Amino acid sequence: MLIDPSPGMETFVTESNQSIMETYVIKFLSILLTSGLRYFLLAGIPFLLFYFLCRNRFKRNKIQSREAKRTNFVSEIRNSLMTILVIAAIASLVLFTPFRKLTLVYDQLSDYSLWWIPLSVIVALIIQDTYFYWMHRIVHKPRFFRKVHLTHHQSTNPSPWTSYSFDLLEAILENMILLILVFILPMHPLALMSFGLLGFLINVYGHLGYELMPRGFRRSIWFQVLNTSVYHNLHHKDFHGNYGLYFRFWDRVMKTEHPDYVATYDEIQERRFGKDSLVRSGWSRGTWLLLLPLMLCSFSGSDGADRILGKWISEGENGKAVVRIYQADNGKYYGKVLHALDAQKQLELERKLKEKGKESLSILKGFVHAGNSTWNKGKLYVPSRNLQVSGQLQLMKSGKLKVTGSYFGVSHTYFWTRYQQ
Repeated sequence: MLIDPSPGMETFVTESNQSIMETYVIKFLSILLTSGLRYFLLAGIPFLLFYFLCRNRFKRNKIQSREAKRTNFVSEIRNSLMTILVIAAIASLVLFTPFRKLTLVYDQLSDYSLWWIPLSVIVALIIQDTYFYWMHRIVHKPRFFRKVHLTHHQSTNPSPWTSYSFDLLEAILENMILLILVFILPMHPLALMSFGLLGFLINVYGHLGYELMPRGFRRSIWFQVLNTSVYHNLHHKDFHGNYGLYFRFWDRVMKTEHPDYVATYDEIQERRFGKDSLVRSGWSRGTWLLLLPLMLCSFSGSDGADRILGKWISEGENGKAVVRIYQADNGKYYGKVLHALDAQKQLELERKLKEKGKESLSILKGFVHAGNSTWNKGKLYVPSRNLQVSGQLQLMKSGKLKVTGSYFGVSHTYFWTRYQQ
């Protein structure tokens, strides 16, 4: 026998559902407000200090000498508002909807030991760094870059406001890590809040545009492990290398670390503290033992491949110039002329680049590491003859780079030396 619902039952269910929906909306708005306040406080206060109130005091800490335009800051803040909306939506989904029952998020502190809360935050940061590195490499591919990552890279001289400056799709991809974490890692809401807060603080520091690391950091083991503001700033400036978020690990393992990173960091720290800020006294035996696993991961089997990266003084028919050799995403090695050492040659170089509408001159292209400190299958560009010729590079035991170019059956060999600033 069918029983009719009691009078008023249908009204009660409707009101109950409406009440639940209103609760979800209120909680979503509370997270939206909290995320917005966090952004404007934790990015805004450093911005006011470093870009206005204490600008002259921190002048030596500035990574790029040029100044970003105010229109860039406005654009970054506008983009960030959408990112804050995405963060609030994903956090609300995880914490305040029935979706939470599918996750490993727990409420009772007694469910796990108290030490698990800080440890889970550290583990979450390590997982996020791995996720970010590979996601970041993918969005730098030509087919995705313009659609996904271009908005963030419009800030070639980043500021604290850049931290959340993403296109909609990238904002979603960036914050998908939260959905991944709650399915693979038991986390208390306190841990989730700490993870979000700590991650954002590091993000602000990475985009700050000023280096803040203390004098002794360069001599510590942490320099080999952690990223700095210089690290991520170089990525924004040159659009390649340094894809990691918090750590140097993946960039070193995958040979994607920017070749000028250490030299640039040392230059800024020397500007701040003098030459004694650089590594000169060596490390203790214990520090070397702690570094050994990382060094084995990063450098074993490289056969000198990483040692070719950096700045060299080229010597050839076009005089002497400073060339930066770097490794592209395809694993091949390339070289660009930074500037000629002779003033007259530099003027000629600038004139030629202006005529061709280029910003830099590529002189090495597509070299493949063949082992035994040798690179081949690449092309050398000879500006004086306007020719691209077959080339080979060989790193000599003396530290010099042997550069051989062959054209019309004739080989010419030159020896490049490291550029010492």
